Amino acid sequence: MEPYKAEKSKVAVLGSLFIGFFSFTILSLLLTCGTLLFSITHMDSDNMSTNSTVQTNYGSESYSSHLSIHADQMMQHSDSLINKLHSLPFTNNVIIIVILVTTGVYMCISILGIVGGIKLLKMSKGSRTYGFVLSAISIVLFGPIGIVVGIIGLYILLDNRTIAYFEAHRYA
Repeated sequence: MEPYKAEKSKVAVLGSLFIGFFSFTILSLLLTCGTLLFSITHMDSDNMSTNSTVQTNYGSESYSSHLSIHADQMMQHSDSLINKLHSLPFTNNVIIIVILVTTGVYMCISILGIVGGIKLLKMSKGSRTYGFVLSAISIVLFGPIGIVVGIIGLYILLDNRTIAYFEAHRYA
């Protein structure tokens, strides 16, 4: 039986988890950024209808008119917010810059995450340290799923047998 077989499997799973998680993050960032930029550049408050009505097939006019009133109030409120947003100078440009910078930072971190996963799979020099940094970044920046990925990473990388596996692999 090969020594450290379980630890080798754990490290391989962690490397694959990093690659999958950060690849998914890149895809979701691209979709979100594209959607936000499209909606900001095509936002025109004059084309928004404030006379929205809700039709139902239930035959109840009071239900339909009640929903219609709420829909009108919601549209008027959103129109006033959009008008206030457009009245600020350079608002669209600032929002676009913030979206692009944030997306760029997360994309760089995600690319480093994919590189870290590959380093763990290949057991490259410094891959354990790289894994620590990625786990910490995942916990801080990537929300609930990133917290889970980061905790799993730290759990695997701080395990005594995994540390021994990395030490044995370093001097092999």
